[in-house]
Amino acid sequence: MTSGELQSVGLNVDQCRIDLGVCLTKLKIYVTTLGTYDLVIGMDWLEAHQAWGDCYGKRILGISDEGEAIQVQGIKRKVSLRYISAMKMKRCLRKGCQAYVIQEV
Repeated sequence: MTSGELQSVGLNVDQCRIDLGVCLTKLKIYVTTLGTYDLVIGMDWLEAHQAWGDCYGKRILGISDEGEAIQVQGIKRKVSLRYISAMKMKRCLRKGCQAYVIQEV
């Protein structure tokens, strides 16, 4: 997992039909506990469907199994920025928090 925790993988299902909202597709899926995610699509599917990721717009552009252009739109969530002191930032980093720091010069 991205946290560094080891997670065992259970059975796999070949050619599992998944509804992406804009099209149906078939994937080979591996069953495991993902926490808040329902499905993680791997590089093999993204490559086979000529996918382009737009991280800012939270969408994936690609080609469906039938060869048609598709756009899978992620959920847009409002992001708020919070200003914190340098001391608080150091405490957060010591605890293992992920932080993006911008320092004015």
